[in-house]
Amino acid sequence: MVEVDHPAEVKLNKQMDLGQLIYEDSTSYEGITREEFARRTAENLCAVYRSLFELKRTQDLKHGEDGEILEYSKSAMSVTLPKPTTVLPREKPAPKGKAMTKWEKFREQKGIAPRKKRSRLVFDPIT
Repeated sequence: MVEVDHPAEVKLNKQMDLGQLIYEDSTSYEGITREEFARRTAENLCAVYRSLFELKRTQDLKHGEDGEILEYSKSAMSVTLPKPTTVLPREKPAPKGKAMTKWEKFREQKGIAPRKKRSRLVFDPIT
């Protein structure tokens, strides 16, 4: 996570992960007005945009001054995000392994090597 640069009074409890585009603000929102909530949200969103533009600027410096985009799939404002640092939990449990068939259990017990499937192609000496 990246510590976010803010004024000294609000620097606590704010972290950002640009790889996942996550901004975590764990300051209390209890008992604040709608205007204060909107102001804090706007500040947090601006912090994300500032970080993205800074990342874009550093990536442009690596390409040089005339860093033209030669690929039509990229726009002038595209940014390659860094690797994520926050691990998000899965929505569903991990899939379980496939159960072995009776033949696979038997083959494993007897130590029989699995046979490779034969190709359906037939050798033709003419071609």
